[in-house]
Amino acid sequence: MFSLVVSLIIETFFSFLYLVSFVAFPDSMSQVGKCLVFENQYIDCTIRAPIMTMAIENKYPCHFDLNELHANAYKQPPDIIRTDLKNQTITFRWFPLNEAVFPKDTQVLIIGEMRFFGSTRVIINLTPSKIDFSDSKYG
Repeated sequence: MFSLVVSLIIETFFSFLYLVSFVAFPDSMSQVGKCLVFENQYIDCTIRAPIMTMAIENKYPCHFDLNELHANAYKQPPDIIRTDLKNQTITFRWFPLNEAVFPKDTQVLIIGEMRFFGSTRVIINLTPSKIDFSDSKYG
């Protein structure tokens, strides 16, 4: 919640205080489609998070904690490579620890937090949907 304090002083004995509040809590996040492998080097995953996307676009401080739940297959932390205000999405890029190894059924807990507003969370699946099977290995 943002607070804007407006004070009006009449003479030296009276003052009036107005409190105006703006509230925009982080909304729920959800995975958009499946994750995609590019050039057999990295995997991109997109989430829909309207308020978080707007906050990032407006340079409001946001923080993401991304934790693999049962495996340790990717370098941490991933990069935010794109925010799309029109589609209200954020795309993350992960690089595998082992070259060209993109394990199936890797789940990641994403916790998105906006300073002063709280947090929201989603679990996404990093199983790739497009991959060059001739060069890739599955763990």
